[in-house]
Amino acid sequence: MIFSFLLCVASCGGYENLELQKTIEKKADSIFRRQLKPLNKRIDSICDLNYNKQFKEAIDSIKSKQIDEIKLILDK
Repeated sequence: MIFSFLLCVASCGGYENLELQKTIEKKADSIFRRQLKPLNKRIDSICDLNYNKQFKEAIDSIKSKQIDEIKLILDK
């Protein structure tokens, strides 16, 4: 949405519009960055909560695959 607004503004005129476009881009970027920091913290906390469970599942999966490979070798 912001991008389409910027395109419209940029296509409508001269130097003033380019300056306005730069100002809008800077404001949009700063808003995005402000929203990104809390989001990253939340994502990191969710990852921290799920790490042990996912690690255990990964280990179990590797063990299961190795057991299957050992059974195939022993059956030969």
